[in-house]
Amino acid sequence: MNKAAWRSLALATMPAVLPLGATAAEAEPPGPLSADVVAAMTPPQQGEVLEPLRVVADAAARAGRGPHADVYTQVEMASDYRSVNVHLTDPKRGPAFLEAVHKANPRADTKLLNVRKKGSAPVRSALRSAGSKWKTPFDRFALRLS
Repeated sequence: MNKAAWRSLALATMPAVLPLGATAAEAEPPGPLSADVVAAMTPPQQGEVLEPLRVVADAAARAGRGPHADVYTQVEMASDYRSVNVHLTDPKRGPAFLEAVHKANPRADTKLLNVRKKGSAPVRSALRSAGSKWKTPFDRFALRLS
């Protein structure tokens, strides 16, 4: 085959091959980011990375203030800057909570949410240990004044 035939064959197969390469590149999930990497990004790059997380975090907070207020405790950015952690006292209600997040904002990508269990046991133990320091509520008040 001559050079012109090879060139036309290459041009004819490019439209068929290029989409395959693009989907293979999209299939790989991006790696975790650090705070330093995010801080070094330009504002448009930060917006591109953080905006989907802001949208889903806002929707989760709105869903948590609604009918799921009894299990919702907090929402926070995950340390990898690629997902958002939602803390629930009953993670079994996670699927219903995710549906409420989607209803709060249909644009929110619930795949970015990680449902975590957040119990009240640490709070109880902290209150018990704090209560053992003082004999009466008046002791606590007097300590604050001094």
